[in-house]
Amino acid sequence: MASVGIDGQHLSIEDVVRVAQAWRTPGPVPVELTAKTRERVRRAQEAVEQFVAQGRIVYGITTGFGCFKDRVIPPDQVVELQRNIIMSHSVGVGDLLDQATVRALMLVRANTLARGHSGIREETLETLLDMINLGVYPCIPCKGSLGASGDLAPLAHMTLVLIGEGEAFYKGARLPGDEAMCRAGLEPVRLAAKEGLA
Repeated sequence: MASVGIDGQHLSIEDVVRVAQAWRTPGPVPVELTAKTRERVRRAQEAVEQFVAQGRIVYGITTGFGCFKDRVIPPDQVVELQRNIIMSHSVGVGDLLDQATVRALMLVRANTLARGHSGIREETLETLLDMINLGVYPCIPCKGSLGASGDLAPLAHMTLVLIGEGEAFYKGARLPGDEAMCRAGLEPVRLAAKEGLA
């Protein structure tokens, strides 16, 4: 089956539906990054690394979030800050989203990150795509969020599994996130600067 190339610019509704519904068909629809996307993502990541190395004051990278935007975060706590934002935003409740919706959510988020503006590392984005391709579907509650965008809680639950927390379905079994990743042959990600915010 033809793959879907992710570049942050050309993902169609038809592609989203094809990937979202792939779990119902005999074969998955592979999702992959384009070569140009990889280069854009690497450049943005290098910029984030420079900000941290130079001690520049940059929102959500070397500062806290929201009302803590003026609080400077020491370099040795930058990684912890990113994990904490995911943990603190995982506040959804209610029934779980169905697998097609979860696949669509993961794909659309990956496409957004592929634009190369977020500062996420290529390997982190690749792991998210690997989760789609290998069938690791985070358990995402259908209700509750916070923030103006309204998608922060669902995305946090998605990212929990990426970092080896939360729960996920893998081959029909509901498992702890780290076990689902392990069974799929994936290593959970340790979020770097800006990645939790992204």
